[in-house]
Amino acid sequence: MFTLVAITFATLAIALVLGFVPGSIITSAISGGSKSRGPVALGISIGIGFAFSSIAAAWAFGLLGANNYLAIMIVLTVFSCGLLIVPRFRRSLSVWKEFGRWDSLLLLLPFITAFYSRPYWSGATDLRIMAGNGPDIPQNFMTVLSQPQVGSTWAQGRDNFLTFLGDKNLGEAIYHLYQLPSMQQQAGFDYLIYGTRWGLSIPFAQLLRIDPSLLIVGQGLTISAGIAALGLIIYSFSRLVFERYSLSFLLLLAVISSAPMMVQVFNGGMAQAWALPGIGLLSIVLLLTLYLKSNNELTPRALKGLVALSAFGWLANAVTYIDSSMTLAAVFAISAIFLGVFAKRELSFSLIKTLFIGGLVAAVIVAPYTYAAMTTMSIRLKLASGTGILFNYWPLPSEMLGVINMWTGTLGAPRDPVILLIGFLLSAGFIWVVLRGLRSKNTWDRSVSILGLSILVVCAAVALWAKNTSLSSNYSYVKVATYVGPLFLLILAERISQSRVVEQVKEHKRGKSAKRSKNETPQWLRMLTPAFYVTLMVASVLSANSGLIKKQEYGFPAAMTAILKDKAAQAELSDYNYLTTYRALSNVLGFLGNTHWVGKAPNDILLGTRMDKEMRIICFATDTLCAPKSPQIQNDVLARYSLKVYQSPITTAQYAALKPLDRFYADMDAVGQARFEVPDRFVGGNPLLKPNK
Repeated sequence: MFTLVAITFATLAIALVLGFVPGSIITSAISGGSKSRGPVALGISIGIGFAFSSIAAAWAFGLLGANNYLAIMIVLTVFSCGLLIVPRFRRSLSVWKEFGRWDSLLLLLPFITAFYSRPYWSGATDLRIMAGNGPDIPQNFMTVLSQPQVGSTWAQGRDNFLTFLGDKNLGEAIYHLYQLPSMQQQAGFDYLIYGTRWGLSIPFAQLLRIDPSLLIVGQGLTISAGIAALGLIIYSFSRLVFERYSLSFLLLLAVISSAPMMVQVFNGGMAQAWALPGIGLLSIVLLLTLYLKSNNELTPRALKGLVALSAFGWLANAVTYIDSSMTLAAVFAISAIFLGVFAKRELSFSLIKTLFIGGLVAAVIVAPYTYAAMTTMSIRLKLASGTGILFNYWPLPSEMLGVINMWTGTLGAPRDPVILLIGFLLSAGFIWVVLRGLRSKNTWDRSVSILGLSILVVCAAVALWAKNTSLSSNYSYVKVATYVGPLFLLILAERISQSRVVEQVKEHKRGKSAKRSKNETPQWLRMLTPAFYVTLMVASVLSANSGLIKKQEYGFPAAMTAILKDKAAQAELSDYNYLTTYRALSNVLGFLGNTHWVGKAPNDILLGTRMDKEMRIICFATDTLCAPKSPQIQNDVLARYSLKVYQSPITTAQYAALKPLDRFYADMDAVGQARFEVPDRFVGGNPLLKPNK
């Protein structure tokens, strides 16, 4: 655990250094007369640090070459420090003097987030990889390992991809993606060329240039550092809004205690976790814009600061995981429309200025990424309806907020009616609290409730769409609800607490008493109610992590990473064609080396370039489904990594001559796995573009 704590501290420290100067300038611009600007600057600076990393990744892989990532980071840091030449920017550094003694408790945050990352460490120092049935964790790792093979830039990777397949454009090639013989190439071209997930993949690939065994830090780093940064960003907003430290810390704990996010990372959502700081920045821009405008405090200086912060938020989020940015854009657009119709047009226009102008600025800043993303946008939208795994149930709003753990039960088992009833009651309560301000005469109250309504509308629309796709999968709904979870928690916190905002703090200091809103929650509930909910959320995370560890499909200890530096083992994995069992565990072979599992679904791999390679069977020693009748090859190179290799009863040429469905059965027969019916969707072509049959 302590290794992950140290890695989390180091990541946050690097992000802080990168964003220190612009974070100070923006904090000074947007915080008005607040006397708690230190923690505000801390959270914003760390978020901007993640945005700087995204800018470097966008220009490196987008145009200048992936290996120039670090050089671009250095240039960005020097440029930001150069801003201090301007006297008024230097004066903004005074915000770092305004910390309270309770803010020192933030030093405990990396310990909490590392503890929450329990599936990815063992003992005091050891790290590990652990995942469920989904293929995305291996896909993420294969992507970073394959980046040099894919190409130094997006354009080079695109050309390499089209040349190998012989297709004219990416629209044609997407149907043939899984015909690539290398598992790593399939993942790399998918995530880097089509998915444009550069914000995590490019920096991580550069890290592996130092030492490939650092692959082991991947899951733990992304979830621990991602939620820690999000927590600090949300805490920074709370110090502008909440009078009491207790409420700020409760909100921080609630935001990082997300059972759905833990489940997402366990099943592959590493990029989602790394994009969380961007979600945090965009959330506080939205609420600060509404608050300042509602109280006639949105000065030109504050507006410029919010536009800049919005741009950094879009950068940190979109370059890492553009799917979440598309969701947030939908929420913001609907919010702007609703605010214009049901509140004030001025609020709507202000929202457009900060969030959408900020988005345009961000798109220009990372022009190479924007071009790649727009080029593949229509293809990515087609793929969206066919992707993802099916979660046990369609979660209720309270379950999406992590108040109840429904994520680790037995698939197909009926829901406990008592838990379901509690979930319904809690969800109804949350929705009522959020929406009750719609009738308020107070512009701030009404605008916050309208924002909550917009989130509910988007989630409901996605759920309806997902239910009516060929898969009828709840995967897209769960992802979207997870993206907007931090923003919804902010709204819920404001509505529950009826918080004292900055202006009210000023009035108290002048000896005035702040007037209570008609809708104000009774005093005794202000602490008891949020503390109760947060306690449930913490318990839910602990329960979810315990369940995930029990449900793991595989665990990958740190000792196994030695294979990545073993040249003989790497040559062995790349020089042969392999057959293996059809189960999630087999995807791990893809990040052990440049493995060619030629029987991998959808099983229409082009073997022309591999015809001279011998066919073999490879299995993990723990794989009970693997029982070939052919002789085992005594191979000490791979045996030391708990891998067994067997002679194949079928040659590469014979296998290549078979139709896709026949290949499946030939693979099963060769490895000794009992035959099962293969869904039509997974036989040839691209499964993500085919109906569920």
